[in-house]
Amino acid sequence: KPGVVLREPSCSIDMNGNEWEINDSIFNCDTLPPCNVKCTGPRKTRIKSASDQCGCTLEWYLHSKWMGSAVAFLLYVLMNMSRVFFLSGVTRLLWKWIYPDRFTVHATCDGDGKLITKIGGKSHQDLITTIQIQSSISKQRNE
Repeated sequence: KPGVVLREPSCSIDMNGNEWEINDSIFNCDTLPPCNVKCTGPRKTRIKSASDQCGCTLEWYLHSKWMGSAVAFLLYVLMNMSRVFFLSGVTRLLWKWIYPDRFTVHATCDGDGKLITKIGGKSHQDLITTIQIQSSISKQRNE
């Protein structure tokens, strides 16, 4: 108990006395009693349990780092995929309200500027005309 130890006379030091003076630090080794320590060798069971614990801790650490990185990467990929699918769906549902009142059509033409490619039996000019008609009908409905 700390309270019992602190009440010992050896723990009460006079702060104004000579006990606080620093002496010349000369130490006489001959006055020490002999020390007879007998070592029985390493305790293999304790070393084995400590090394098993260290190995398990290292394995846990590596697995946790790998799993954390894998989950973070998976979350990044899934968030980007969901963003792409969400915006694709929103634009398909709300295209009438977000289009810029005209469409750009890429086509192939000859040197005179006439369209030469046909798609599904219709020429590009037919497709452009259909888009313009639908756009003007949609615009009239909104007005």
